[in-house]
Amino acid sequence: MKVRAIAVFAAALGLVMSSGCEEPPVGEGVAPALPATADGPKSASNGPGPGEERVQGERETAMLSENELEGENGEALHGFKLLVRMVDGVYREESDPGPFQGRQYEGRFAAELIDRNGTTVASLDLNDAFGESPLRFREPFPIPLLDYNGDGFPEFAIGQYASSNLYAYRLFTVKPNEIVRLNITGVPELMSSDRSYAAAFPRAAPGSFTVPVYDNSKGSHYEERFEWREGEFRLAGRSDRQPLEARPVRDAEGRLAVVPPL
Repeated sequence: MKVRAIAVFAAALGLVMSSGCEEPPVGEGVAPALPATADGPKSASNGPGPGEERVQGERETAMLSENELEGENGEALHGFKLLVRMVDGVYREESDPGPFQGRQYEGRFAAELIDRNGTTVASLDLNDAFGESPLRFREPFPIPLLDYNGDGFPEFAIGQYASSNLYAYRLFTVKPNEIVRLNITGVPELMSSDRSYAAAFPRAAPGSFTVPVYDNSKGSHYEERFEWREGEFRLAGRSDRQPLEARPVRDAEGRLAVVPPL
């Protein structure tokens, strides 16, 4: 009788020990919340980790875009990375109907160039480039890199919401030790119906590209062509052959307005 009792007890003890050593099923592991650091806001990547509940309105950082630069972007940049990071801001989910309804990252953002050794060699304040604070992005996004001006280095365009059918863009170029905003003569900003946070504008002839625009007043699309001349891009024409007039732009308060003929 004692032998049987001891055997039952041993079997039960073995079952408890084996179950305690099993790994939790995939998706059920719990990761600790990211703590606030002494030198800045809490750090986050593209969302909360497993088991971590994001707190809306809490100051944090976030990686919104990470892009590998390949040989086609210039041999000097091969192995580099282009990042867009929220360096100080909040994640929120807006419930009120409107253009910013839903989830979004809101705050101060920077474009950063990382070399092959993982060192940040250049950083550009995107809020300064747009003249706005805060900037808003709904979700992480890839950045198309294209050589628009034919100098062997890539350019990229970052956009922000302007209206229900237009985004406002800034154009930048990347070199081994700098990120620079490119001047565009003839327009205060690129307005496009591409409506993405990083647009890939079609390249036309060497040193030029086109931007699709939707004219809501006429219910029609047209393209604006920009050409590289004397170190800057210039508005060169429209596909509908209309005069370069009444372009949609934003006023100082962000409302859509028009500009007189060039």
